Amino acid sequence: MDCMRLPAQLSSTVTMFMPALASQTSGPRRIETFNSGVLQVQPENLVELVEPLPGLGADREFLVYRTVPGPLSWWQSTTRKDLALCCLEPFAAGLDPDMAIEAAHAEAVGATGPDDIAVFTIVVLEQDASQTRTNLRAPILVGRSTRKALQIVLDDPRLPVKGYLAELAARAAKA
Repeated sequence: MDCMRLPAQLSSTVTMFMPALASQTSGPRRIETFNSGVLQVQPENLVELVEPLPGLGADREFLVYRTVPGPLSWWQSTTRKDLALCCLEPFAAGLDPDMAIEAAHAEAVGATGPDDIAVFTIVVLEQDASQTRTNLRAPILVGRSTRKALQIVLDDPRLPVKGYLAELAARAAKA
């Protein structure tokens, strides 16, 4: 199994991710969002999943946007207003998880190397903020240059399936 390690310095170099579909180069599109109304978006704000996310139907194209600055973003289906996911960029959040990415996964999203991969994890939002969590073992990889995305499952017990954000942030602050 060929793997590539995402470099630790990636956490300090990740900036606001602005993905786009490589296949779409025309002007703005209107997308109805779950929490921000109708947005006029440029193609560079869209990602295309290589495979649909498990359990969420056939949706493959998502608008990625932020409502506030920081490592959290929304992934909004471009076809279904009711399908919006809160996602975290763990490296941008300072979590710096040690993830080994198989070369086949990097190739699937068209990444040219570790610096051409953006990593997101889906956040489960809870009314009790201390219960808000993310699954670091099932990240979504996005090729920065291709805007292709793929959720993978890593076989690494050090990465929590239920990583409570408050606990992860406290650990990152200590490191």
